[in-house]
Order: sequence, then C-alpha cells, then structure tokens
Amino acid sequence: MLLEIGGWLSALNGVAHFALPLYFPWEEHVRDLYEPVRWALYATTVFFGVVLLLAGLLVVAVARSRDLTPPFAQGIVLGMAGFWVVGAIYGVVVPFPDPYAAWALPIFSLLVALLLVGGVLLRRDAGTGSNTRGVAQR
Repeated sequence: MLLEIGGWLSALNGVAHFALPLYFPWEEHVRDLYEPVRWALYATTVFFGVVLLLAGLLVVAVARSRDLTPPFAQGIVLGMAGFWVVGAIYGVVVPFPDPYAAWALPIFSLLVALLLVGGVLLRRDAGTGSNTRGVAQR
C-alpha cells in the first residue's frame, strides 16, 4: 500500500505540472525572456510532468505486480525514492521563493521518499518472512 500511495503521489505531481503554466500567470512573467530560455522553461515543465507521471505509474505497477524480480522492482522504486530525496535536499538548499511552498515542497518530497523506501522494506520483509528492521534474511 505504501508503494501505491507513493506512486500515485508521484503521478499526480506529474499531472499537476501540466497545469502550472495555466494556473499561475507564467506568460506575463516570461514574456520578455530570451526566446530559447522561455521555450525551455515550458518544455522542461511538460517533460518533467511526463517523467513524473510515467515513473509514478511504473511504481504503482511494481506495487501491484508479483511477477517482477525483486532487484528490478526495488531498483525502480528506490530510483524514484532517490529522485524525491534529491528534491527534498534541493528544496532545503535552494528554497522555493514562496514561504508556504518553501517548507511544503521539501516535506512532500521527503514524505514520498519515505513511503517508497518503507514500501520496499515491507515488501522485502513479506517476501522473506523476516520481521527484523527490513533486512532480508537469506
């Protein structure tokens, strides 16, 4: 369940990125930017949204599948968790210029990372019958 929640939060975050330029008044603020930079801002937002959407759905697929080999499945999920850890660190080092978002974004990123890592550890325990701190016994 933790993996699914983390996957859906990632996917929904991707969908939200498609609406950012429409919801916020981006055009009035970027109108005078150098045209390639302006294009790159919009393109990066769209591409970022696509990557988050697809990666989030991939995590959901891993959560629902029992056929994937554990290292492959763990690599997908832990890779996504790493993405969110980098997002949390970046949000602390370079805070978003809005007081609310400056703390909400790193907390959200850390929460999703913890959901994904916790899901991997619980899935690993369930697969091995282990119940000790998420360490798989062989």
